[in-house]
Amino acid sequence: MRILLLFFIVLLSNCSSVKIAKELTKVTGSIKTSVDNVINNSENSNQNGSGDEISSDKKIINEVIANLEKEKNEKKKIINAQKKVNTKFLGRTFNEIQLMIGEPQLIRIDGNSKIVRFDNNFCQLFLFSNTKIKNDIIKYFEIRNREGKLIINKKKIEDCYENFKLI
Repeated sequence: MRILLLFFIVLLSNCSSVKIAKELTKVTGSIKTSVDNVINNSENSNQNGSGDEISSDKKIINEVIANLEKEKNEKKKIINAQKKVNTKFLGRTFNEIQLMIGEPQLIRIDGNSKIVRFDNNFCQLFLFSNTKIKNDIIKYFEIRNREGKLIINKKKIEDCYENFKLI
């Protein structure tokens, strides 16, 4: 069970989809409820078993859930910092941004989400929109370094914009 939980955490930490970010709270609550039910059923059916082991598993699960929540909040802070530096993208269409920057390196549609990625030597710019909205208006964006980590440093964000010739 611990291996499955670890796999789930690693999978979530490597995803950058907006949909996953929005559903993370629901998933953590669902996992906690499911695990609590399994533990309660184990306690009822195995009263001669070790209660310390079950208590230890509960603590580990609660720590994992707390870490997921902490990571989600940290990512929200980073995105808000990026928005304070520049919000040229929000409310525009992909065509407008394409005229400013050039051709994207990636266009991906997942369900109702459209993701467009622009690369330069310094960073990657991810733009997200809802495909159900007319004209693909950008509702969310992220700026990541070449290794895929969110950029929080104001100077590095400005350098990224400068490399895209947006300043």
